[in-house]
Amino acid sequence: EDKPAVTLMTIHASKGLEFPVIFIAGLEEDLFPVGGRRGEDIDYEEERRLFYVAITRAQSKLFFSHARFRYKFGEEQRMKRSRFLDEVDPGVVRTENGATIKQKGSSSSESSGFEGSQIEYDRPYRRASKSSHSSSRIHYDQPGEDPFQTGAKVIHEKFGRGKIVNRKGRGNNTKVVVYFKNQGQKTLMLRVVQDKMDVVG
Repeated sequence: EDKPAVTLMTIHASKGLEFPVIFIAGLEEDLFPVGGRRGEDIDYEEERRLFYVAITRAQSKLFFSHARFRYKFGEEQRMKRSRFLDEVDPGVVRTENGATIKQKGSSSSESSGFEGSQIEYDRPYRRASKSSHSSSRIHYDQPGEDPFQTGAKVIHEKFGRGKIVNRKGRGNNTKVVVYFKNQGQKTLMLRVVQDKMDVVG
């Protein structure tokens, strides 16, 4: 307890506490404020009150963060920054590049973020070995070219050796179900693991 540490907690759990530095993560629509569940209306006033609670936990410094894209339930989704950020006095906020908080929001346009994501998707697959210097683009919907087929043995840089036991989806939404010897079964987005997993003999 006498060493510096990061404390992770929900906003509800932070009530009555204060810390020198606070990070509020996930300031995105449908996350904070949380989206409606089971058809219920969103209680924006309650969410706004929680946002105020989070802000006032900071004694010295407060950091906001939000993502342009987020993986939710195995799917990549474009996120819209939280409306609460636009309600913060821009005169008391500095962004990492010096713009005001409103300028920062307007610069994250639909086109700029989406185009960047498309470039990311166009990275070529490696065929088998990480030591190979040659690569060619593999199209997800052409099984003859794609080595990540059901039954293929693979090695993942984190999960180790495994075997693909199922494959589902099409295009950028293709997923593989892999049973790893030491980690059990995991469902992975194929486009995400292309630089982390190789087919082995």
